[in-house]
Amino acid sequence: MGLYFIFLVFFFGLGGASASNVQLDGDASRVYPTINGTYGHGGGVRAANNGTHTFTLLNPVQSETDIYPLASFDSLTINSAQTNGTTIQPAAGFSPNSLFSSLPTSALTLSNVTIQNFTQPYIVRFATGFAGAMYSGEALQSVTLSGLGSVIFSGNTNTNCGNGGAIVVATPTVTLNAVGTLTFVGNKSTGPLFSGPTVLPGVGDLTLNANAVVTFTNNSAIGSGSEGGAIWTENSFTLNGIGPVIFTGNIAGLGGAIYSNGNIALQGSGQVTFANNSAVNAGSKGGAIYCGGELRLTDVLFSVNSAASGGAVYMNGLQGFTFTVSSGKTITLAGSTASGNNDIACNPGSAGDFAWSTFINDGVGALVLNTNNNSWFGNTTVTAGTLTVGDTAGNGAVWGSTPNGGTLTVNKGATLTVGGTVNTQSAYLAGGWTILLGNGATCGLLNVAGTLDVSSLLPANFQIRGTIPTATNFPSNGYTVAKYTNLTGSLDSINASLRTQNFFLDNRASPNSVILRSMNYALTSPTSAQATLVTFVVPGIYFTHDQTKNSNTPTLQSSTPNDFRSLTNAGEGLMIQCAPASGSLFNVILTQNWVDSFQTDGSRVNVGVGDTDPNVAAFGNSFTWTGNSAAFLPGVTYNYSLYKTTPYQSTTINPSSPAPLLTGTISNLTPTNLARTYQLQVLWTH
Repeated sequence: MGLYFIFLVFFFGLGGASASNVQLDGDASRVYPTINGTYGHGGGVRAANNGTHTFTLLNPVQSETDIYPLASFDSLTINSAQTNGTTIQPAAGFSPNSLFSSLPTSALTLSNVTIQNFTQPYIVRFATGFAGAMYSGEALQSVTLSGLGSVIFSGNTNTNCGNGGAIVVATPTVTLNAVGTLTFVGNKSTGPLFSGPTVLPGVGDLTLNANAVVTFTNNSAIGSGSEGGAIWTENSFTLNGIGPVIFTGNIAGLGGAIYSNGNIALQGSGQVTFANNSAVNAGSKGGAIYCGGELRLTDVLFSVNSAASGGAVYMNGLQGFTFTVSSGKTITLAGSTASGNNDIACNPGSAGDFAWSTFINDGVGALVLNTNNNSWFGNTTVTAGTLTVGDTAGNGAVWGSTPNGGTLTVNKGATLTVGGTVNTQSAYLAGGWTILLGNGATCGLLNVAGTLDVSSLLPANFQIRGTIPTATNFPSNGYTVAKYTNLTGSLDSINASLRTQNFFLDNRASPNSVILRSMNYALTSPTSAQATLVTFVVPGIYFTHDQTKNSNTPTLQSSTPNDFRSLTNAGEGLMIQCAPASGSLFNVILTQNWVDSFQTDGSRVNVGVGDTDPNVAAFGNSFTWTGNSAAFLPGVTYNYSLYKTTPYQSTTINPSSPAPLLTGTISNLTPTNLARTYQLQVLWTH
């Protein structure tokens, strides 16, 4: 199916009226009635074959009647002598054929012209074969079309093929250089699926160098099984340049704006926008883009594109889809969260094959998906920047299918932010994980069918954002932020960090779930409490003789009445350093609490807290140190050490007494432990 560059340029055989309208090669003595006639048809003087020629259109309108294509050429320029350009169109009652036939290597330059309202099988034709606007046959071609000034293709219709409303590239290599404004508007293909000459596999490459404004507006491919409302390529489509390039309101059965059986790369430095494009047939795919190979996009905007699946993008092959967002930019895919609206989808593959394609979030900018992408069956890798699924909690955004989604990997230096739902077979979080909270108990959910791996997730990289309730308004059941079958790694170090925000992640109360809870709530609601408030009590007095533990109460006895000393010196403090068996240390600073208690019978001094001995008088000089923390979770064993600090109420261990005064272990915490007190006694023997 040759280069069938349905460049809907229906330049078909531009014949014209009898007036002298077309000047050849700037020679005032060589002016002819028609474009086609200038090449020798319709009574004109034929220009030399295989040369380089310029046709200058002298009038505002050039009407064509001839049905013959122009002869072969190496390079042809068609421009206008009119300030507002020249419109090339069929003469009333005529249906001109293609504009020209060319050699295997040809260059066409158009400047300040509008080509409109041609209705023929093909418009611009290269070598043998067919094409609605521009076509190249089976012989490989290298064709370059350059647009200077304003070039417009408007209202042309291809009746022989249902693909490529504006451009079809089937076998040759075609390059479009837009130096001036290039516009394709209202062109369409209305025939059945192309069934002409055999398409050569692996060829049919289109390159658009857009160094000015290029627009594709309201083009359509509406035949049975039609593909590519604006552009259809057999092999690849590459877009370069500063643009901008805008695809708006294009329609087809598959690939409302672009359809390619091969690779697509839209990576110019200018803005590329797809808005209100649609794939409309039953089972339609790719409202804006349908890609059969590898897809690479840089800073591309999608708005309100639609299809039954993949309103923004549909990936049909095994190749990857890399979306790069540049530094300082945020790209948001928005629209209705109904499936098929501005979403990204891929072929689900055969049974048991869940990874046909891999989505790669690249670049240091931010990509926000506020759409329902539940037809993404492939893998997902966040290599850099931030991928956000739902920029507010509970907005219905979804990424990944269930139950047959692929894998999820968040690399170091990258961040996954979840306000909606992310469905995946497995998740490896080596970078950042941010959860968005909303009103009520709404929050982002990471829904992992298999293993959730947090072994490389640093505490500082787990963040909570959004509408964060106060302790009194915290949902009674917390926020379910993740579900999984297996968990690799520990949440302890993350919880050690979260305690500063009065939160913790609970993965014990509800099997196979990670629930964000409030520490304050855990201390007041026994039915769902998970954290334990541990209070440490350290008597500030120690004894200088034979101390023994009282078997009934955590107090000390001395056979020598009143023989005790202060545990600390002036300016010193006490601190307890705690750590889970694996995880980060955290400190509990103790404060002084004076207890005026003195044993009046002379036989016993009690320095315990809350002692009810009737012989204790309300005077004396003993005191205790106390402190507490709600960072202790059930099922976790904590090691602790008691240190002197300097100054008072600091976490700096006193260099004069660096050794711990005592050490111990806290264990056997259960979900029903709302509070537990440990009285620690420092014993001296002499």
